Amino acid sequence: MRLVKDWKICHRWLSMRFLAAAVALQTAFMAMPDPMRAALPDWATRAAAIALLACAVLGRLIDQGDNDASADKPTR
Repeated sequence: MRLVKDWKICHRWLSMRFLAAAVALQTAFMAMPDPMRAALPDWATRAAAIALLACAVLGRLIDQGDNDASADKPTR
């Protein structure tokens, strides 16, 4: 296993941003007091997390120009 070529700019990738948002959502939900957590339906947080993770997959598939770090990209 090896790092992708442009790993130093991973903070610019859509996929990484969506993954960070999913982590932030789950962390915020876990940090909520129990009464607030009970007020939110379970399906809502699960659906939001699944949507963010699905967007992360799509973000990895989108060509992001010169900032895209696809390991299969031909080098010049």
